[in-house]
Amino acid sequence: MNIIRILKRIKLHQQETILRRQQLISEYRSKNKLHKKAEEKKVYHEGNSKYDITRRQLYNWIAASDPTHFLSIQFPMNMRSPSLDVSKNNLRRLMARFEQCLIGSRWTKSHLPFYAFAEKGRHDGYSYHFHILLNAGIYTTDGLQNALNAACVQLALSPSISDINDTK
Repeated sequence: MNIIRILKRIKLHQQETILRRQQLISEYRSKNKLHKKAEEKKVYHEGNSKYDITRRQLYNWIAASDPTHFLSIQFPMNMRSPSLDVSKNNLRRLMARFEQCLIGSRWTKSHLPFYAFAEKGRHDGYSYHFHILLNAGIYTTDGLQNALNAACVQLALSPSISDINDTK
């Protein structure tokens, strides 16, 4: 009889422990605004930033721009940097020359719309390279490639730093 009573108490204590654990977990989730179902992963996260966006929002944003070409750029070893600011400055100079070669003398008034994404290299994790989505409009792939080669020559870069492809 004593053994049955002890077993019942153990079972009751186990159930109370499970309920208490579930209660603590739910309190923690409610305080930290966590939910059981998985939320969409954040693409960029830095605390509670107003720039936090989900992958779905990013896909919709890119689709709205209707890109026609995909351009990848990796600078030569002497221009690579672990600093994003330095890499962005190199990209800015290259893209300004690229637009000047592509559009001509009025390149400051009518820009070529593009979105650039910086990514650290997988093999070294040290330097940045860029993926650029262009909406080329009336320009062909050959015209873009020729303008990119001319921009590389003007900046004393090898034309092999880039690769351009159609997205459609």
